[in-house]
Amino acid sequence: MVLYASLQMRVIWLIILLLMITACNSEKEKRYIRDRFGAVTGFSETGKTLYLFFSAHDHFEGMETVLGTLEKSGVKASFFLTGECLREQAREETIRKIVDQGHYLGPHSDAHLLYVPWDVGPDRDSLLVTRDEFEKDLRRNLEALKPFVRDPENVRWFLPPYEWYNTEIVEWSVEMGLEVVNFTSGIGTNADYTTPGMPNYRTTEEIITRLWEYEDVHGLNGKILLIHPGVGPERPDPLYERLFEVIFLLKEKGYEFKRLKKAAHYNMCSLP
Repeated sequence: MVLYASLQMRVIWLIILLLMITACNSEKEKRYIRDRFGAVTGFSETGKTLYLFFSAHDHFEGMETVLGTLEKSGVKASFFLTGECLREQAREETIRKIVDQGHYLGPHSDAHLLYVPWDVGPDRDSLLVTRDEFEKDLRRNLEALKPFVRDPENVRWFLPPYEWYNTEIVEWSVEMGLEVVNFTSGIGTNADYTTPGMPNYRTTEEIITRLWEYEDVHGLNGKILLIHPGVGPERPDPLYERLFEVIFLLKEKGYEFKRLKKAAHYNMCSLP
């Protein structure tokens, strides 16, 4: 009889726990802002908080400048590096600083593959990689992260290469235990990779002007800003060189900066 009662209580507590987890997952989902492909592109936050992202593959020359600026400003950010970037021996010391300074470090693919053709319709319903190619490439990236992150099994967030993907890529990532995240569309800081020879070239002054125009109309609460810590040598004015100015003015406007969390740092209904 006592054994039966004990079993009953365990079942009841299990049901309660499952209900709590379901409720919290539902609450978290309400606070995610997703694009039409299912990637998280922002967070529904009431306070003036925003997220700084940095991604790198072959260009890396501004990373020390970025890390120095973040440390001086007391700001934590989220970094996404490719496997090829992580394996460059000359970059090892700098990459270790990312983790040592308390920033998030996550995957950006191994070889910076283009998953989806550029010239497709709004649904992006074609792929340039098979599922096997995608998974093998991403696993190589995760393997390259292991020497740098203290708990690689808790890496949660994934920024696709070129920030270009479709619904299948998002679903495949989820099945590998990763949540796809991307910059908030319309802010425009991601255009800092462009060079004068490109038709979509934007000077840093134009990018910063667009940022303030966006903030004035939409605000930046829960938004994600992407900046590249390395750009082509043809670009005369890297945005990362004015990062301190951007951070200073955002703080003056009352914004605080957040970094993404690892899976192990999630509490019941915590975000992100």
